[in-house]
Amino acid sequence: MSMTDSLEESLLEHALGIAQYSPSGEIWAGLCTAAPSEDGTYTEFSASGYSRQPVTFDEADGATVRNGLPLWFGPAPSPSG
Repeated sequence: MSMTDSLEESLLEHALGIAQYSPSGEIWAGLCTAAPSEDGTYTEFSASGYSRQPVTFDEADGATVRNGLPLWFGPAPSPSG
């Protein structure tokens, strides 16, 4: 997963003790029609019944973190994308 330039800078400054970083209270997953760009712009999928989903994470296992529950984005019309 890529990070935006802004998030990369915030995490770097936090790791170097320059500034504090606190993530937002909730993390949501959405579907994009193409890969997001480095500046954070993206085109999100749009269809009847689709909505972003909240994500919870299990504890890290080494360098791997997995979402705690399956994500359900609702029924997609056919064809979609």
